[in-house]
Amino acid sequence: MNQAQYSRLFSFLFNIANDVLVQAFEKGDYKKIILPFIVLRRLDLLLEPTKEAVMKFCQTEEFQLMPEVSQEQQLCMLTRFPFYNTSAFTMKTLRAEIDSTRQRQNFEAYLDGFSLHVQDIITKFDLRHFVEKLSSVGRLGDMIEKMTDENINLGNTPILEAVTDEETGEEITREKLPALDNHTMGTLFEELLRKFNEDFSVTEAGEHYTPRDYVNLLADLAIL
Repeated sequence: MNQAQYSRLFSFLFNIANDVLVQAFEKGDYKKIILPFIVLRRLDLLLEPTKEAVMKFCQTEEFQLMPEVSQEQQLCMLTRFPFYNTSAFTMKTLRAEIDSTRQRQNFEAYLDGFSLHVQDIITKFDLRHFVEKLSSVGRLGDMIEKMTDENINLGNTPILEAVTDEETGEEITREKLPALDNHTMGTLFEELLRKFNEDFSVTEAGEHYTPRDYVNLLADLAIL
């Protein structure tokens, strides 16, 4: 990812505050909503290639008879990450739901489907509280749409597209959006948090997290 691509991604994510949250939330809440949603989308994309395999395995008799510890081990082996999601949903399928009540219910089920390490992050971010609040002001669908926008890529593999070669007329595949590696993801997260703190600084009692504290919360998931 070159600097121009990074800057476009950074601006897109930072501007979600003005596009979705302004007039519905306090400025101090912007980072508390946008940053966790970025993390969710990152996890969502990392798990996407193995989603079908995980769902099929969870429906087998073998899985049902396993002790919980063995289930967790097998699911992590399938995903190749120290986390998984056993819900029937992805952020793309959540986006497709047009009924706001069902969308909120499905989103909550999606959060419940994550493994324990991710549940810890969800709790520390107080994400369920903000999902309920987003839904109550009619902005949950907008947040999901932003995170699944086709013009950004928070995954660790590039997004490709088919185009016609102007010289040969043949269809070729080229990179539409570059991959976001763990190091760049960490940098993006830190710089966004710093920017939110600078532009929307609000003094909050008990607010002790620094950018590095947030990043350390995520490092154990091997996504930064």
